[in-house]
Amino acid sequence: GVPVNMRNVEIVGGNYAIANGGVAGRLYNVYAYGYNSGCVYSTGANWYTDCQFDANNPVTYGFYRAPYFTTGVAEDQISDTDFSGNFVNSFHVDDGTTHQSLTKLVGCIFSTPVAGVNHRWTVFIGCEIGNSAWTITATNPVTFVGCWNQTGTMTLAGANVILSGNYNIVA
Repeated sequence: GVPVNMRNVEIVGGNYAIANGGVAGRLYNVYAYGYNSGCVYSTGANWYTDCQFDANNPVTYGFYRAPYFTTGVAEDQISDTDFSGNFVNSFHVDDGTTHQSLTKLVGCIFSTPVAGVNHRWTVFIGCEIGNSAWTITATNPVTFVGCWNQTGTMTLAGANVILSGNYNIVA
């Protein structure tokens, strides 16, 4: 629950390269390379800017948003970050039954599918998506604004998918 601040750091290895339960921390220009489950496992509320999450061998997640470690709203702000590793899901949010995670992704690049299972709200702004697969099973809102899918048309399904000004992304 304490801030974790990193700048110009490379982290390689581990089940997850980064397991971050900190609050109000900033990770700037961090390169994380996961070996097993993924690159980032987040149970906190932090800012990630100009990061790169990578893996050559298939790992499950570039970024996994899990249930918040305490009560309240978990807010991860992720900008200008590259999720172009060999992942099952570049980004995955599942906070169980708490529905407390708010995630804002701005100007990010995703090479593999993104998934939203349980969350309060997730927004993608100006993101480049390199895969037409999307999984959403929750009824909570997901917003895509000014995003681009480079592999063809991506069709989003779910009760609260909100779209505005996207290319090759439809509901």
